[in-house]
Amino acid sequence: MILINELLSKISLLEAKETAPKKTIQTTGHMTHAADWSIYGNPEHGLEHVEALRDWFDGKETSNHSVSLKADGGVSVVFGRKKDGRHFISYKSGKKLFHSPEEIDAAGVPWAEDGKKIFSKIAEMNIKPGTAFQGDMLWVDRDQLENGVARPNTIRYKSTKHPMAIAVHSQYNISDTEDLHKTSSVPDIKQLKHKDVFVPDLQLKAGSVKLSKSEKNKIDKSVKAAREALTPEAMTYVKGVPANKEIHKFLQEYFNEAVATTGRRSIADLRKYIDTALTDKVTSKAYMNKSSQKKLSASKDPSVNERLRKELRERLHQHITDNESNLSQLFKHHDHIADAKHTMLDALKRHQNKHPINPLGGEEHEGIVSALGVPGETETLAKFTREGESGFSSKNRERGVERFPEQYMKEEMGAAAVGGAAMTASSGNISGMGYNLGGPPPDDVKVSPEARYAYTRANMAQTPVDKSQPVRRRIVRKVLGNLNVGREAY
Repeated sequence: MILINELLSKISLLEAKETAPKKTIQTTGHMTHAADWSIYGNPEHGLEHVEALRDWFDGKETSNHSVSLKADGGVSVVFGRKKDGRHFISYKSGKKLFHSPEEIDAAGVPWAEDGKKIFSKIAEMNIKPGTAFQGDMLWVDRDQLENGVARPNTIRYKSTKHPMAIAVHSQYNISDTEDLHKTSSVPDIKQLKHKDVFVPDLQLKAGSVKLSKSEKNKIDKSVKAAREALTPEAMTYVKGVPANKEIHKFLQEYFNEAVATTGRRSIADLRKYIDTALTDKVTSKAYMNKSSQKKLSASKDPSVNERLRKELRERLHQHITDNESNLSQLFKHHDHIADAKHTMLDALKRHQNKHPINPLGGEEHEGIVSALGVPGETETLAKFTREGESGFSSKNRERGVERFPEQYMKEEMGAAAVGGAAMTASSGNISGMGYNLGGPPPDDVKVSPEARYAYTRANMAQTPVDKSQPVRRRIVRKVLGNLNVGREAY
């Protein structure tokens, strides 16, 4: 009877949580690579970003398009001032707002000490009521610098004399119910003026970075080839990818792996990736050895999980066989966009010391962010970063090994038991200021909010939500799953 009462209590709590009104929070999380937009309902959307950026280099402005540096900061915070005048700070999710040092301490967040320091400066800023900003911390106090050099994550930056620095990239309206609606990718940083806080202007003006004639020709050829790669047959296939969640997830993770390893895509590598890492580096990991594929069932019977893993492998290989031609065209599309992107980044590197923040030691900026559309409505973000072993993603993973060695060893030992390599890493978790706060690096593949919004808008009609199970039944299944009761039991 006690177990039944406990179960009913959990069901009631989860049902209340699931049916409660959800806040609208449009803060920026993981950002989408330009070419990856091809598998989110509009195959040519990545090219729209590329063409807008190409015109930007030429001094031409596209309507509702802005360009900014992508700063390699640490922990991402949302902060601002409510309509009632109270200042607040939050992690990038924006789910829990803190209005005082006492609230930060009470929450027990791992970034409490830094959070209180940041809040003390925010509370002195003349931010307009009802306005919020999002940015990545570059340093919180000068004790976190090494000989005047800031390294919040992977890239080393030259510091200023300021005790604190934050790279702000977005602005929001905050409602009485704490909804965060994005209003601009060109934040009004004048509101953040403070004698102790350096807020670099990340915005780039059209034509401020010049392309040579040969670079323009290269980009035009790459754009033309990328568009031609999407044949009518390939276009039909790619448009259908989002509806197949299993394949959609597989392709997105492969694209992220390719960006951080080979920098190119092929059918041979796609098949290899299912069970074998693309490189011998500890940071490279096969698809079937990622946590989401290691355990596909809540059943305690290992044979059940192995059967499901075997079936997944077979489905993936069969899908590749059935769609090899279209996948090959999609990969050509991605590679041509990568070529155009690298040409643009070469130009950015030539001008990199002309910006408010400058990489040191021969490093280059993480990349460029292209914002296209009306903020909070139709806007999408695309990041342009270098690919392959010399690119940011690869270096960022290697930096993850330095920062989280125990976590990597733990994951590698676990992967070895099923014949795999070690886990991957990425930037953006709460430990991201370059100081290990004890947490593991985050999953390398997360779909950005912008991609989810765009996909929802584009595919709502042809991909209706499955409401075949009542809310209570779905919650019961979730609770039973957490209690390790296998699907066969219910």
